[in-house]
Amino acid sequence: MREHAPLALAMSFFAGMSTFLGSLPVLLCKKASQNFLSFSIGFSAGIMSMLSAADLFPESVRLCVTYIGKTKGAALSILFLFSGVFAFSLMEKYIPNPDDLFKKEKSLWRAGILSAIGIMLHNFPEGMATFIAGTGDLGRGLSLAIAIALHNIPEGITVSVPIYYSTGSRLKAAAFAALTGLSEPLGAALTFLLLSPYLSLPMLGFAFAFAAGMMLCICFFELIPAASRYGKTTHVLSGALFGLIVMSIIMKLL
Repeated sequence: MREHAPLALAMSFFAGMSTFLGSLPVLLCKKASQNFLSFSIGFSAGIMSMLSAADLFPESVRLCVTYIGKTKGAALSILFLFSGVFAFSLMEKYIPNPDDLFKKEKSLWRAGILSAIGIMLHNFPEGMATFIAGTGDLGRGLSLAIAIALHNIPEGITVSVPIYYSTGSRLKAAAFAALTGLSEPLGAALTFLLLSPYLSLPMLGFAFAFAAGMMLCICFFELIPAASRYGKTTHVLSGALFGLIVMSIIMKLL
């Protein structure tokens, strides 16, 4: 493991930092209309929901069923999915909903922060998986890093768009997008330093299910309601549909 560890860490850093690429549209274009904003946030919701429902949770079930058993593995995946939902409810308690009489930007900022937290929790086990694959087989690790990097780009959009529109700061939007990606090499580093003797594939499955539950809640209770405040419902739904299509194409290609 230690022989390939530096390259495996570099792979996880490359995969994680691709979230910064998702902030480039925010950095390069002028502030757009509210309809474009609602479309963009709807697009982000589509990306996150497809990733959670069609990638993270099925992968969790696959890992748990393979290594724990069909009934017990599936039950544990569902349990950790709902533990992610419970964690979201706790976050809502400590990041309270803004009063409707206040500026809409406050709810948009909250949606961006919760999205960043959800994606960081999802990127952390991905960093662990990239590191494990890379230390065992550099070719497999590189393939996994490239696959993760491609779907991390739209995740950067998910975070940077609401942060930018709520603060007006391109720097903050790019910084938050990059910060979510840093959880990936952090997961790889902690795996190398602390968790190597204890890590198992079912543990990765638990982490994926937990992140999926939290991200689905963020989509339906934060992103879509926030997007609806800025434009017509058709813009939100068309953005979400476009996000679903884009993410499904990425998953199909990979």
